[in-house]
Amino acid sequence: MGLRLLLPPHNLRRQPWALLLLLVGSLVMCSTASAGAGIEHVQKTMDMDVVLRLSGRPANMTLTAFRNFTYQQTLDHFNYLPSSYTTFPQRYSIDFTHWGGAGTGSPILLYTGAESALEDELAGVGYHVHAAPALRALVVYIEHRYYGLSVPFGSPAAAHKDADTLGYLSVSQALADYAEIIIHIQKMYNARGPVIAVGCSYGGMLSAYFRLKYPHVAHGALSSSGPVLYVNGNLSSRREYYDIISSDFMSISVHCFQTIKSSWAEIDRINRQLGVGELIRIFNPCKPFTDVNPLKNYLRLEYNRYAQYDDPASTPVRRFCRGVDGAPVGTPILERIKAGLDRIHGQRCHNIAAARVKAPGLSGWGWQTCTEIMLPVGPGGGPQSLFEPWPYDFQASRRWCMRKYHVEPRPQWMATAYNITEALEQFGSNIIFANGLRDPYSDGGVLQDISPSIVALTTQEGSHCLDVAYPRPATDPQWLIDQRNEELRIIRGWITTFHSSFNPRDDQ
Repeated sequence: MGLRLLLPPHNLRRQPWALLLLLVGSLVMCSTASAGAGIEHVQKTMDMDVVLRLSGRPANMTLTAFRNFTYQQTLDHFNYLPSSYTTFPQRYSIDFTHWGGAGTGSPILLYTGAESALEDELAGVGYHVHAAPALRALVVYIEHRYYGLSVPFGSPAAAHKDADTLGYLSVSQALADYAEIIIHIQKMYNARGPVIAVGCSYGGMLSAYFRLKYPHVAHGALSSSGPVLYVNGNLSSRREYYDIISSDFMSISVHCFQTIKSSWAEIDRINRQLGVGELIRIFNPCKPFTDVNPLKNYLRLEYNRYAQYDDPASTPVRRFCRGVDGAPVGTPILERIKAGLDRIHGQRCHNIAAARVKAPGLSGWGWQTCTEIMLPVGPGGGPQSLFEPWPYDFQASRRWCMRKYHVEPRPQWMATAYNITEALEQFGSNIIFANGLRDPYSDGGVLQDISPSIVALTTQEGSHCLDVAYPRPATDPQWLIDQRNEELRIIRGWITTFHSSFNPRDDQ
């Protein structure tokens, strides 16, 4: 009999698998689209400094227990050319605090690092605080190649120099990295227990694919907020991501929704009649901009962030709308928008002209979105949308990539390598797909069970990666506590099955 779960009494929902959805390639938060006069490469929205700024650091967050290591990683796992054997130092961190010890069979919780530096991942993702003590687990975080300091060729600048040096950055290479390091750790510490991969967003995609591609290494995976159904080779523009953002704002304040919706035309009107200088006066940018595109991109990105990370502790959508709605009667539209921004950021200058991520590894992320990761999302407009129509345009994206990297995108590759359809029910197992339905990326997530052991957990009020964030006992709602407990219950079942049916070989 398969694993069947009881429905919690709150907003945690699990749905039977109604349609065999395509389980496809991974990654999140970047698109290239046509924006008015030119092509704008829109930044990813999951950068940890923003998450921490929006929600604040939890009081129980501690990184002192982690010990840092490096592993001499193989540059190219899939060729036998002499250059493939080049190595580079890849960083990882281990917390031994709650581990049951060598030879005990206690599990390993592996965080599959994503498009951020190791320090940012440690600061932003705290699932181990909840799970490690309960499971007596060894906790491992691995930094993704080409991000942070885990870079080949001696430096980030050298690694990101051009297509020849960036060519070793791919999902497949990253998964092989994780396998090598985990096997190394197992041997080094006689850690014989099951490996449970945990990841969020792009890292959530990696955790799911790690389980599927390396089932002999990972016994299960928790994929939090991973839109695995987006990157399936279908390049038709999808509007649902932005529709969820619109719904999030509408659910808080119709007036705020209408103000944002009206602001795009008002920006154009003021620019046309009074010039860009008046927009600069209203929005107080840290650096002046010369046309409306940087301003519109900045505002789109802000609204994306507020909806994506609209967690119960920080409620950025509600805070922004309080600023908009609380402006005095008669306040013009754009001044109301500015009041909402000030409610979030304080009354200071806004980094409008710097709307792209400047963190180390940005060129690595751009490379990934230009080679194997195609995310065809773009707002469709209409009465229920906050946004102007701005559909995804693959040909525009292709041209941008050719100019930037001199590389031709391969939009079908992820579907070729990771497009698991009906076969997944036949051979896959032990994956949790967790999504909060206020997260716009939930539209690309698995929201219904695939099989008795590949299950979907959704929360009506959940936001992006909220279940794997650091617990906040004082403010976490009961439905979030229930979700984490349900995830833990499922993982305990995997571990029990591992110990009852699998005896690790002595030579591993």
